[in-house]
Amino acid sequence: MQTLSAMISWHRRLGLRTRILMLMLPLLLLPPVVVFEPAAYLWAVLLTAIFVAMLQLVLRRELAPLADATAAMTQMTAGDAPFAPLPAGGAGEIAQLIAGFNSLVAWRAHAEERLVALNAELEQRVLERTRALSESNQALNREVAQRWTAETQAMQLAERLKGMAQRFVQIEEAQKQRLARNLHDCVSSSLMAIGLSVGLVMRDLEQKSADALRVRLADVATLVEETMVSAREISSDLRPASLDYDGLYAALEDAARKTEARTGLAVELHCPDKTLRLAPEKETALFRIAQEALMNCVKHAQASRVEVSLSASAGRVILRVEDDGVGFDLVEPAKRGGRSPGLGLLGMGERAQHVGGELRLQSRPGLGTRIVVDVAASLV
Repeated sequence: MQTLSAMISWHRRLGLRTRILMLMLPLLLLPPVVVFEPAAYLWAVLLTAIFVAMLQLVLRRELAPLADATAAMTQMTAGDAPFAPLPAGGAGEIAQLIAGFNSLVAWRAHAEERLVALNAELEQRVLERTRALSESNQALNREVAQRWTAETQAMQLAERLKGMAQRFVQIEEAQKQRLARNLHDCVSSSLMAIGLSVGLVMRDLEQKSADALRVRLADVATLVEETMVSAREISSDLRPASLDYDGLYAALEDAARKTEARTGLAVELHCPDKTLRLAPEKETALFRIAQEALMNCVKHAQASRVEVSLSASAGRVILRVEDDGVGFDLVEPAKRGGRSPGLGLLGMGERAQHVGGELRLQSRPGLGTRIVVDVAASLV
């Protein structure tokens, strides 16, 4: 078989003319006499035809795997068929050629698998990196938003603190002016009258009778009592003693009575539990809020009646101050001609927040104003 393969390989390397000469060689080697003999000529032609047919059959059989491989590779190159290993066949160089092609196909398949794996790994890394960048971007946006909110709140707080400072300065100056006016009008005048009376008593001590001196001393005692009353009123205006000794209801009742006496505004006070006590700072905050609300009713509301209520429920204390005054627009006070919430309301809100409470304001033009303060009913 190897000898036949060697012969086929040698025959394939020969040219067409050489092959024809080899086929005619037996005729050339015959003697001339024989050539001209018809029988011998026919035998020579028959033998040559048989040799050529056998040679064609052998070549076709040996070269069939190569033809099949060539056709399959042509289809693969044209894209009509996928790259796949060729069926093993043939011998010698043909087998080596098919084996080399199959090795190339296997290497290409391995390279494609590796390329697919690398692409998948790269896509996964891109997705992870994109997800990480997206999360970082979202975190950065949240941080920027939080910082912006914090800066805005800080600016608003600074404005509120500025307004509160101005309000406190105004309140302090107003308190000083009122205290100075009360001291001058009441205490100073009374003390001056007492001094004059005491001087007259001392001057007339030897000249006047005991009855006359008794009358002057009675006048002095009356002036001293009035001065004491004025001093107590001034002290009560600054901070009522009832707030410390009798509780929040007694302080509210005293404030309502004084408001009615001074302004003529009808103040109704409602409190189911008159013995209700809270932490000192909470009682002070609620009293100052009610006091500021009554002052606003007198100055701005043009109200004829104010209702103040204090109630406790479910561990909360609710303070309500509601008037029947002109009210104002909370949304667009300038457009509707109403008055806008001023520093007094801002101070009330700050006081409520300072004790952990909440202040809610409700008002509409022509429908009065309601202030509601909600704090925890605790003694601490």
